[in-house]
Amino acid sequence: MKFIHISDLHLGRRLGEFRLQEEQSALLDWVLRTATEHDADGIFLAGDIFDRSVPPVEAVTLFDTFLTRLAAMGIPLFAISGNHDSPERIAYGSSLMDGAGIYVSPCFDGSVRRIPLEKDGERVYIHLLPFLKPIHAAAAYGLPEEEVRNMTCSSAIAEVFSRMTLPRDGANILLCHQFITGSTRSASEEIPLVGTLDAADAGLFAGFDYVALGHLHRAQAVSEKIRYCGTLMPYDFSETEEKGCLLVEIRDHAASCTFLPVPAGLTRTLITLSGTYDTLISRDYRESCPYTEDYLKIQLEEDTPVPDAMAKLSVVYPRIVQLSYRRQENNFMEEDDDFRGEAAKQLSPEAVFASFYVRQNETELSEEDREYIRSLLAEGGESCGL
Repeated sequence: MKFIHISDLHLGRRLGEFRLQEEQSALLDWVLRTATEHDADGIFLAGDIFDRSVPPVEAVTLFDTFLTRLAAMGIPLFAISGNHDSPERIAYGSSLMDGAGIYVSPCFDGSVRRIPLEKDGERVYIHLLPFLKPIHAAAAYGLPEEEVRNMTCSSAIAEVFSRMTLPRDGANILLCHQFITGSTRSASEEIPLVGTLDAADAGLFAGFDYVALGHLHRAQAVSEKIRYCGTLMPYDFSETEEKGCLLVEIRDHAASCTFLPVPAGLTRTLITLSGTYDTLISRDYRESCPYTEDYLKIQLEEDTPVPDAMAKLSVVYPRIVQLSYRRQENNFMEEDDDFRGEAAKQLSPEAVFASFYVRQNETELSEEDREYIRSLLAEGGESCGL
């Protein structure tokens, strides 16, 4: 049997002031086409369907359209709630949706929903484990308070698995939305981690023939049978890796995966442009730049800020998400610099400002600037030492 593995749609997400509905709609269309082209027997959606627990109307409408088309095509969907989702809202109407081949995880009550699927004499069991915190397991099982205090993500999942029975007459597939120890995070995930308390050990999943993971936005293999598919599009400018979905083939209790990249040019993407203001605004550069309609992070290579740079550049590049100055971005303080330790106590406020200005702009304060700073500090009652 063959399945398409996707996760972390984050429907309703924005980049700055820009809605991503157009891109997300195009990507869901591509998922449907891909499932048809590969004759998929189902789609795994491993959590974070929406970007927040109460999604905007347009995000709900987009997902409703996706489900309706899936049901009409006869392609089953197996979905779980992620940490961004409301489990109650995701599970709403699940009894009715079962009849249309749309299977979703219920709110966690201590059991893990299992759906059997059979084709041409081969059987698989799909287990739907929603995003789980130790407190969820503790509440479901009525564990004593002292045990709850010492519970980690790993021990909570181990508790859940200890109460599961995996059938042996077919392949067992788990949908799971967790951080697995040793995996690589991306800047757009905003996952708070406290040491290893919020991470699950990969060894816990040894009993499953394939684990379809969500939560991390970068496609990666924890092992041959435990995989993150990543997001369908980047949600941060640091995510420069190729995006796509996984085609999972199950045969004789063994899983094989093929990464299917999103076609180039299908949607706008996130691009970083660097250069001086004059270069980026010039006609030659604009006419040769293929990214004018993409979502942009612009780094200006200037000594000082350019007045109204964002407004002026937005006329040429209408989807600027971030504007920064490279010298400012590289302005990090070293541990042994003059701003730390006892040395900092010996510096006057004026000297601190002057030193910071040099670090930021790689040039000394002009005498006019120094006089202006002195006047401001004098007004505030600070002594002068420039």
